[in-house]
Amino acid sequence: MGESATHVLTGPEALSQQEIAARLTEALGRTVTYVDLSVEEMTRHAQERRGMPEATARELAEMMAAVPDSSWSRITSTVEDLTGHAPRSLADYLADHAADFAR
Repeated sequence: MGESATHVLTGPEALSQQEIAARLTEALGRTVTYVDLSVEEMTRHAQERRGMPEATARELAEMMAAVPDSSWSRITSTVEDLTGHAPRSLADYLADHAADFAR
């Protein structure tokens, strides 16, 4: 864990996009649905609704499309190794920050 090391930081559980949407729904008390967009749709959405530059929006969309849902499932001990504290669960984070997601 030297100065130039690459650290993969993860939470304590591996969740699919659908599971994340379900956790958001539960925590926020309103329905959150994951919609799988094409690269073109995601690029356009990021540009129009988020004001992202086209190159950044496309790069993000291509990265998301290139990573199958199951490959996000890697869990590491890096957070605890570096901080001495276990990573927080999505449920705990959402409980503490639900107001930040209010409409």
